[in-house]
Amino acid sequence: MIKYSITMLLLLFVCLGNYANNLPAYLLEEIKATAQNYSQRKIFDAIKQGRIDSINAQLNQNHTLNKEQHYSLNRQLFAELYSFKSKEAFNVAIRMEELAGQIKSDEKQTEALLCKTDVLLCSGLFHEAIEVISQARNMPTPELKVYYYRLMTRLHGDLMAYNDIPNYHHQYRAINHLYADSLLQLANKKSVDYQMVQALRLIDLGQAKKAFDQCNEFTQRRDVSEHEKAMIYSCMAWSCRQLGDLEGQVQYLLKSIESDIRSSTYETTSGRLLAQLLLENGEVRLAHQFLIRAIQDAEFYGARQRKAEITHIVPIVEMQLRDLQRLKVIAISSVFIIVLLSLLVIIYLWMRLARRHREVKSGRDKINQQNSLLAHQNKQLSESNKIKEESLTNYFELSSIYFHEIEKMQAKIRSLLLQKKYDAIADYLANSNALDDRERLFERFDALFIKLFPTFIEAINAVLHPSVQLDASSSNACLSAEIRVFALHRLGIVSAERVASILGISRNTVYTYRNRIKTKVDMAPGEFEEYVMTIPAY
Repeated sequence: MIKYSITMLLLLFVCLGNYANNLPAYLLEEIKATAQNYSQRKIFDAIKQGRIDSINAQLNQNHTLNKEQHYSLNRQLFAELYSFKSKEAFNVAIRMEELAGQIKSDEKQTEALLCKTDVLLCSGLFHEAIEVISQARNMPTPELKVYYYRLMTRLHGDLMAYNDIPNYHHQYRAINHLYADSLLQLANKKSVDYQMVQALRLIDLGQAKKAFDQCNEFTQRRDVSEHEKAMIYSCMAWSCRQLGDLEGQVQYLLKSIESDIRSSTYETTSGRLLAQLLLENGEVRLAHQFLIRAIQDAEFYGARQRKAEITHIVPIVEMQLRDLQRLKVIAISSVFIIVLLSLLVIIYLWMRLARRHREVKSGRDKINQQNSLLAHQNKQLSESNKIKEESLTNYFELSSIYFHEIEKMQAKIRSLLLQKKYDAIADYLANSNALDDRERLFERFDALFIKLFPTFIEAINAVLHPSVQLDASSSNACLSAEIRVFALHRLGIVSAERVASILGISRNTVYTYRNRIKTKVDMAPGEFEEYVMTIPAY
């Protein structure tokens, strides 16, 4: 049962892996940030609506305006509404056409027709757009010619995109290139129309890198509007797609969306393209968010062709969302079953371990009894060693006291000599030599210490500089005065006063001896004293 559940869970993980994203974490964070920025759209829309209301107020309140001024204000109003609200923009274009007729200006008449065509193209009404633009026969100015060529380029580009019949596709492509070439010959090279058509033409000819570089240079200009940036960024994203740069494509689509938000542009393709790209890379939920936004934008503007583009993606996203949700439910159920089975196995193993623990505890108690016995014996041995060391220490201290008494007696005898009591002390002084007795006592101590700590000199030599090492060739070797200080240290006599008293030297001399040895070892002074205490006995 457990094997079956684990196998089922692994299969679910494999299925979920099909939905795993191919985008880096930092890029996903940027995508989520842009999705959050849609909430700021109302702020920019309010600003644009304020400009629209201001123009409408001028048109409605100022009755002294002539037809030319009315036309100029309506042209400004159209520019604000063009990518914001298609129906209102189309109505403004109609008013422009009526005013142009009243003014009897061929230039304004043609401009109004082109504006109507522009809105119809953005709304996806290609047949109507063709009917309207066919009425514009004369192009009085170069600017209107560029506008006309741009609309015809876009018209046939859209027809090419939405018509997959080979014969028509090639026909529309040829016409698209023809109008694009005409625009490139006439348009200002610094204009966004020129940059967009040039870039799309380069991409179509397989020169995506060159198109990207030209667009990137264009975006660095300060006079480029947010709406123009949105179009250029979208073109750069398309270049990245042709170059196989997935991260670049996502980043420039995000920039295009940001510019669309800031310019209140609702006739846009960036959101839909990003949703499709996210869907291709396994980010179904994010794709669904941007897809919903793209649908809302298309409905708000009234872009029929954008709705058609989105319609075939929506069922795919919804189906994948359902599949993902179903897999998650199955995965959670499988995990629950595995956890439950694991819990039962753990309970069973715990019961076996508890029984085994009782057996081990019983054996451990016996071992602890033996260990206690051994610890007691070790303690006895330790006490025996301690008694031995204390006996040696006490013996040495008593001998030292004895020598102190001898020295006092000598001092007294010298005092008697000063008193000329020669007979009482002459013989005694002749036979007494305390220094010789002290040296004999030191020799006896050295021999006893080396017997108790046979490796002491070797251990000291191990940390001394080679040039000052002690002679350990003889088992009866005597300790130097400096080493004798550390021998007492090993026996637990660490007080400078006690060492000075035992050896018959001053406390400063004890410090001198200690420092003299410490300067000759290859370790820190404090470490050397600890090292001495670790030298083992026999």
